[in-house]
Amino acid sequence: MTDPGEGAARARKANQPFHFVGETRPDVGVLILHGFTGSPAEMRPLGLGLHREGFTVHGPLQPRHGELPARLRGARYREWIDAALDGLETLADCQHLFLAGLSMGGLVTLYLAALAAGANEGFPAARLKPLGRLRGIVVLAAPARVNDPRTRIVRFAKHVIPYFTPKIDFDSPKTQAWLQEQAPPGARIDFADPAERKRLGDAARIPLDAIDQLIRLNDRVVQLLPHVITPALFMLGRLDKTVTADSAERLRRGVGSPDATIQWFERSGHVLTTDVEKDAVSASAVAFVRRLI
Repeated sequence: MTDPGEGAARARKANQPFHFVGETRPDVGVLILHGFTGSPAEMRPLGLGLHREGFTVHGPLQPRHGELPARLRGARYREWIDAALDGLETLADCQHLFLAGLSMGGLVTLYLAALAAGANEGFPAARLKPLGRLRGIVVLAAPARVNDPRTRIVRFAKHVIPYFTPKIDFDSPKTQAWLQEQAPPGARIDFADPAERKRLGDAARIPLDAIDQLIRLNDRVVQLLPHVITPALFMLGRLDKTVTADSAERLRRGVGSPDATIQWFERSGHVLTTDVEKDAVSASAVAFVRRLI
């Protein structure tokens, strides 16, 4: 029988950044970016799929991520852009660069592609130099719009309601396993303790100011889409309830690239990289990269 502590330790390790050096094509580097409140764990299957093809792959952990969401309070989307640019520095030896991002990571991917084409967002030129080697982008489940009308009032509500509190089923084995993964090594959570449930509920709250930053990033990316001229592959799951169903098409139509396509995954939801069609997602990303090198 597997020790729950060992399972939690493996999960914590998966939440950390990963870097796989390519064997047959180390000159091809792929920067993989996770989503809002997520971690590199959700991108690891895609990273491994690309690495098996011989490519060098780096999956960084975005600032204030990898723990319970309350830590996102005070976040600014510029932090996420800066962290992605730092990630590109780890691929300095790669002649051909690609970006692949899920949800928020997809927005960051589009933002970087706009910077690569000369969009002036106030970053020092030296920081943007690696983007001169950008060959293509893979955008997974990125929103043109978030599928929740409440986002329209976040910018105002954040001043009076600091957190969004999601409903948590503390009796769900899946929820318990996830929360145990976030706990410090060796710690055991007593899910029957009301005080412990309250503490965990408080920590799982999502700061509205961070949600506002995500919305601001989304709005800015939509404005920058005409600057995106690199080849682009957009992926979206038919069962995605997080972004609007027309998101991929709106983004594809908005970019300035003549080489922009959409691929749908009929049985997948928002987190394409871990859903039932994750192998097909990886295969599509691999084929896209191979076509452009």
